[in-house]
Amino acid sequence: MDALFHPGRHSSKDRSEKRNSLTYRPSKSRQSSADTLNSPRQKPSGAPKPKIDVLIDSPPLVFYGPPNNSSGALVSGSIKVGVSEPHEKVDLKSLVLRITATVRTKKPVSSNCSQCKDRIQDLRKETLLSSPKTIRKGQEEEFPLSYLFNGGLPASIDCSLATISYAIVLSSITAAGDENTIVYPLKISRALPPEPDKQAIRIFPPTNLAGNVVMPPIMHPIGSFPVSLRLTGVTETKETSQIRWRLRKLIWRLEEYTRMVSHVCPKHAHKIGGQDKGQKHEEDLTRGYGELKNGWKTDFDTGGGEITCEFDVSFSANRKAQCDVSSESGLSIRHALVIELIVSEEYCPLKDKTKITPTGIARVLRMQFVFNVTERAGMGISWDEEMPPTYSEVPASPPSYLRGAASPAAVPSVHPMEDYTGAFDWENNGASRGRSDSAQRPGSAAGPPELPPSYHEEDAFPALDQLRDHYDRSAADRRGRQPRFTADELEIEPPQMSFSRQSEHEEAAEPDVGVGESTQGPPETRG
Repeated sequence: MDALFHPGRHSSKDRSEKRNSLTYRPSKSRQSSADTLNSPRQKPSGAPKPKIDVLIDSPPLVFYGPPNNSSGALVSGSIKVGVSEPHEKVDLKSLVLRITATVRTKKPVSSNCSQCKDRIQDLRKETLLSSPKTIRKGQEEEFPLSYLFNGGLPASIDCSLATISYAIVLSSITAAGDENTIVYPLKISRALPPEPDKQAIRIFPPTNLAGNVVMPPIMHPIGSFPVSLRLTGVTETKETSQIRWRLRKLIWRLEEYTRMVSHVCPKHAHKIGGQDKGQKHEEDLTRGYGELKNGWKTDFDTGGGEITCEFDVSFSANRKAQCDVSSESGLSIRHALVIELIVSEEYCPLKDKTKITPTGIARVLRMQFVFNVTERAGMGISWDEEMPPTYSEVPASPPSYLRGAASPAAVPSVHPMEDYTGAFDWENNGASRGRSDSAQRPGSAAGPPELPPSYHEEDAFPALDQLRDHYDRSAADRRGRQPRFTADELEIEPPQMSFSRQSEHEEAAEPDVGVGESTQGPPETRG
């Protein structure tokens, strides 16, 4: 049908022919050849610029410990300045080093104002090159780099409301007046050492229910962490019946609370009523979630009854959790574990405990526990513990061998050892036979050394019998001086050691005790 309405559309002639364009477009080969002929000799484009490299020798920057007890993080390395290709030399006029801390607000008062959005603070500023210097190809100028970040500074972070970042900024000016700036970002994290598990207690008036939770006080963005829950006071026994609470469902959430105060520049201070004021932004996110409908143990026979449960909590993989931050710039991030227990009331007669009747009353018990989120500490060795001791910290050297010598002049001269020429006298404690120290000298004529006397078994340990007699006499004296007790003294009872329980409570850490939130839910439908 297409051939009847449009004859000749698919003819071979139309396929071979090509429609000419209305405008002339020369081919790339012709255009490049024409440009080559008409253009002058090509030269390197742009003025020569320095090639600046930052080499960091120190390990990753980590603040160990809380902000008020951290020794900081040390960064060390070198800065190398050369000539970028294809230039032969570069004339530098100045080179300035700056270590900056930048706080960027993602919701500023004025979105088009850079001063409302960014606040840059120079932690260190140093002029590395103040006089002009020429650097040729193949040469490199090296400058040392070392800086200690204060442990009270916040760690690097990038959240939905703000960003805190650190960087090494190198600004160079050539003799021709060209400025070149290189920014080398630095990432600083904070790690807290592991601590003992935290115990917290929550009570829920007007009921007798009380929740006891044991959990780690420090968590990390990656990994799972155990939580132990014990709910007491679940039963109330009367004369003929018992009222009990049964756990129906357990819900846990890991929540993140972010607060940011956006400051304003003097130009836009009128929008919020003054420069000393700020605009507060809040954001609450759920970073982890889980439900349990079984897996706990219920005991109604013990006094008061109890329900025990153990489960693991973790942050979701698709929801990146931020570490805790508390900065003077206005950014604050904290985390909390929220546990919700849905319990229902039941009536149980004591005569027949199999006839359990729901009363239709249900409650939601809500508990909240604050914890810290930081990076893993690893070995937990800060920079000050890795550094070798200074000269003043090296202890004193050990005493000399001649301790009695007061001065070098008092040290007697050392004479060469004389050769032994005489025999050793075993009976006279080593005196040489046949010569004296003054009579015989090395090289004097003497007979061959005499052999020691033959071994006699009865003379091997002559002092052994004397020692045995001495200990026998000492033991006899002690037995003779042993004190004797009267009948009255034997009837007296020895004093008993008493331990104070108050001292133990004072040394132990006080548990976290608080009041939980108890909400009465809708009446439970009976099946």
